[in-house]
Amino acid sequence: MPRLTTLAVLSVLFVVACTQDEINTHDPAKIDVLKNTHQTYLKHVEEPDIAFKLLEEMKTLAIELDNKEYLARYYANHAYLNRMNNQYGEAIKSNKQAMVLYEQLGDKLRQAKAASNLGNVYRLAKKPAEAIHYLEHAKELYIQLNQVEKLPVIFDNISLVYLGLEEFDKAQRYISKSLEASIVLGSSFWTYNAYASYGELYFRQQRFDEAIKNYEKALTYLNDDQKLEKAFLYGNIGESYMKASKLEHAEKWLNDALQLKIALGGADKRPNLNYLGELATLKGDYKAALQYYNQVVRLSDAEGELLSEELHMALNALRDLSNNASARATGVVVPVQEYILIREKRNEALEKQNKLISSMYAQQSVDMAEAEITHLNNEERYKHELLQKEQEADLMNIVYAISAALGLLLLMFVLYKYRKRLIMYRNYKNQQERKSNKLEKLHARLEEEVLTLNQQVHSIRQMLRDSQS
Repeated sequence: MPRLTTLAVLSVLFVVACTQDEINTHDPAKIDVLKNTHQTYLKHVEEPDIAFKLLEEMKTLAIELDNKEYLARYYANHAYLNRMNNQYGEAIKSNKQAMVLYEQLGDKLRQAKAASNLGNVYRLAKKPAEAIHYLEHAKELYIQLNQVEKLPVIFDNISLVYLGLEEFDKAQRYISKSLEASIVLGSSFWTYNAYASYGELYFRQQRFDEAIKNYEKALTYLNDDQKLEKAFLYGNIGESYMKASKLEHAEKWLNDALQLKIALGGADKRPNLNYLGELATLKGDYKAALQYYNQVVRLSDAEGELLSEELHMALNALRDLSNNASARATGVVVPVQEYILIREKRNEALEKQNKLISSMYAQQSVDMAEAEITHLNNEERYKHELLQKEQEADLMNIVYAISAALGLLLLMFVLYKYRKRLIMYRNYKNQQERKSNKLEKLHARLEEEVLTLNQQVHSIRQMLRDSQS
């Protein structure tokens, strides 16, 4: 019987093994290739042409190996590259797919990061309601994970959404939250950032004195190595003084900002040159204004930055300068034809970019991306339901197989018990037959002995009669 039980159990295990969907036979070498591709991508993340190609290789391998972790990384990095290239529709779609995968993996930290990135992309895409939704979701996840160091940036991004909506009370509330969280963490950087955000808030409200105070407060949280941040603050302080009609103070701060950027090398000087051009125009120094704006045009053309907002601002300022009667009265001549050619080059670049976007992405707008996401979610839901049904069918097959095996085991057990009882019955029957034979023989012997005794009694009685007579 133990042999039969072992055989039945082995049968069950064999059936279960045969009904599994697949056996994990992933090649470790391919997993190493996947990891190395990701590392190579990280080295080329600032080179979009190479980075996009490496990401597609990573995606293909991740799908082949059914590796959700690296597939999620693909979508997260794909979203980042598209956001850096201002392709917000693609960035939104990829971030959402990354979120879904991280949720399936149970990785709440990366899920929170994807939600934060998604909220930021929606902010840039001028979708404030969606931006707030995902930033709040990221905040809740970070709180659950006790990742309080992530809260200042979340609050800061929410404040930027409300600044964009000109809902200044709500913006101030979240700047305050960001500042409080930064102080609790003891983070100089995020404390600096919060005061800079206060400065931006007051600047937009045209409360320039308060803006300057907060920009100056932000400066106190920067160290000597943070020269670029200082240059930005100098520029903001200079612009605030300019808007407040304190032109001498403005000139000092704007020149300090420009000198810092020149010393850094590689920093974009065009915003500062535009500020100085605007300041020179306000002072009536149209020749200096022309020189500053001309530098912006030359730098943009030389660096291939024809699509930049700074060039757009400079060209508009030069157009206004050419129409300025006071400027013409001082003898300043704006080479209009030359700048018209630059504007035409810019327009051609814009048209080329739009064609490229149209050819690369069927859903260049965020709304079209949302529609595609909905379609993908429905398709994914259908696939999930289909997979569930297949898994349920496989489970039923396993249940049937186990039931059949258990039924066989039960039948064998019943047969064994029946056979055992049959043998016991036969033994009992044989014993009874042997006992019956013995009793019959004993009965025959008793009958013979009784007959013999009767004969002896009869003989004795006869002898007694004979003796009496």
